[in-house]
Amino acid sequence: MAEKNDANATELMSATFNPHETAPLDVVFAQADPSTPYASYASSPNSFIQSCPSLKWGICGTGRICNDFTQSLKLLPHSVPVACAAMTSAASAEKFGEKHGISKCYGSYEELSEDLNVDIVYVGNVHVFRREVVEMMLNAGKHCLVEKPFACSHADAKFLFDLAAEKNLFCSEGMWTRYFPAVERVREILSEGGIGEVVAVNSDFHFPTNDSEKYPDSPLYSKKLAGGASRYAGPYPVAAALCCFPAFPDKIACAGVVDPDLGIDLAGSMSLSFPSPEIQAIDDSETKLLQAKGRGGTKSRGAKRRAGNTIITVVIRLRW
Repeated sequence: MAEKNDANATELMSATFNPHETAPLDVVFAQADPSTPYASYASSPNSFIQSCPSLKWGICGTGRICNDFTQSLKLLPHSVPVACAAMTSAASAEKFGEKHGISKCYGSYEELSEDLNVDIVYVGNVHVFRREVVEMMLNAGKHCLVEKPFACSHADAKFLFDLAAEKNLFCSEGMWTRYFPAVERVREILSEGGIGEVVAVNSDFHFPTNDSEKYPDSPLYSKKLAGGASRYAGPYPVAAALCCFPAFPDKIACAGVVDPDLGIDLAGSMSLSFPSPEIQAIDDSETKLLQAKGRGGTKSRGAKRRAGNTIITVVIRLRW
């Protein structure tokens, strides 16, 4: 048994992904309802892509993330961006539409919500405004895929999910790391008991950003726009921890560093306690690329810390 655990842990350590082979954006539907055709992706990704119904997308926002999402969306055979909207400027929407071949460009989200040709909306505007936009789209009968963080509070998130359920609409946070092939393989190994029972997870994500003075208009450093480490970097390590356990934590302890001038958190650490006393996520700032720990043993792989490494503690930082 020890040899099997060791072999599986080694495979987990070496799991890598090719960005050109990552799961398509449509796989978010696989988690919506196991009784729908979308769930078939779990066992047959190729047939899923071919059988996926045609989706006409609206894009809320014209920033970098919306640009990246729309560029990827155009690579899928059955997903077509048909409309886009900016919050305050039709000119911004038109520039975005020209770049991506989108003919319908609106100067307000309200106009996009009234477009009957749109099936689903990607909401990628600044997250402090997302509750209002998602609520508007759900009330207009649109499915929603929402950039992380989904909302700025538990109350807002619960309200939106309840509204989506009431209207029988799909609504999900677009946590793209969940669908990396490497992460999917980790889930398979864990579900098969390949390394035994998981007893601890370390997850670390950070942005080695420059000083805020160089980015005076960035929402990342704006208290008014809900900036800070916990909302911009935090969702990734938290998601990595939660994907390993079948339950949600019942206790959460946090500590962080707040910039006295900006009023936002620049670094943070969380300790998540789960119902089983043997399961916990522990703060750990050591340099590790990945660590998997189970009753059958522990495997670690060291690496020089780099921007963009997601480590599977929950530690979040914006700058050092």
